[in-house]
Amino acid sequence: MILRSSLLDQINTIQHGFGTKDEPLPEFTQDSWSNRPTWKQVHGTEVARITQPKQSCGLVDALETDTPGIPISVVTADCVPILFAHQSGRSVAAIHAGWKGTLARITEKFSEHLLKRSESPREWMAAIGPCIGPCCYEVSAELIEKFKDEFPEIDPKQWNPQVRRLDLAGLNLEILKKIGLGDVECIRSCTRCSTSPAFYSYRRGDRESRQYSAILIQTQKPSIPSRKLP
Repeated sequence: MILRSSLLDQINTIQHGFGTKDEPLPEFTQDSWSNRPTWKQVHGTEVARITQPKQSCGLVDALETDTPGIPISVVTADCVPILFAHQSGRSVAAIHAGWKGTLARITEKFSEHLLKRSESPREWMAAIGPCIGPCCYEVSAELIEKFKDEFPEIDPKQWNPQVRRLDLAGLNLEILKKIGLGDVECIRSCTRCSTSPAFYSYRRGDRESRQYSAILIQTQKPSIPSRKLP
């Protein structure tokens, strides 16, 4: 079973889903998966615009397209997956935001990508998917200070709820609000300790396995099982 966002579900020309341990690759991608782009995530900030099936993108951590039938996806096992859609449903995107990408402001790089195309972030909405939560994500004091130095405009209480605990989903939520995104929804499921559903987690020992978060422009809504956000 996958997770879906009730926010993105409002757009009836797209399919989307966040994979779980039971369904790492969302089933709706089955017929179109051969059209997927090839890319390698490197915890960077590069954005690739996908214009044709099977496009080679190189080293990127964000992908965006307005071409129907091409599944856009990222793979994670504790990092933050973010799925985006234009409110009209004509464009979609996916971002991989681990701590390195978040610290390097990958979501703001994506916003700059939109502005260069004369699109306002207010025209877009996003869903932040399951990732490791502050319940389990203990980091060094030095890393916390790096985040405080990089994001002085955001109250640390929004992403550093306890000593040495990092809330990556919470920080990305605040960044997207600062960018001025039209609307954002956040799934609060920890990939490390959640059991219903369960996820692959690097910190729990899953070194090779990942789950996909995918989004696709289509013509009608699928009738597939899912679990919507509460």
